[in-house]
Amino acid sequence: MGTARIKVLIVEDNPPDAFLLVEAFQEFGKGEFELSRASDLDSALLRVDQEKIDATLLDLSLPIFLGLEPLVRVHRAKPQMPVFVLSGYADPKLAEEAVKLGAKAYIVKNKLDGAGLIAMVRSAVEAGRKASP
Repeated sequence: MGTARIKVLIVEDNPPDAFLLVEAFQEFGKGEFELSRASDLDSALLRVDQEKIDATLLDLSLPIFLGLEPLVRVHRAKPQMPVFVLSGYADPKLAEEAVKLGAKAYIVKNKLDGAGLIAMVRSAVEAGRKASP
């Protein structure tokens, strides 16, 4: 019996950015990921609450919200789930604050390394699965 597929929620309101993330998982994910998408925070929180999501890729510039509020709300909803913050801006202070608030990583979209992203998500989820009883 193989390992369970990793369910990743992509929270991204920009269709081209979401497409690039999906492409990265298809290219480097070896079929081990199941992807779903939400384009706003309310939809994302509903999915996190009702579905078994293993990890979330969370854009910080969602409609209505700016800054780290989306991260705080997702982390509060499911603290054990790895959340990877996506941003269009390289901001070291914001990155540091995001990690302090529970993000596994702060990823600048135009510097996205697909293989590296998939490795980070896989590693974080596997570590969480090993830690769970």
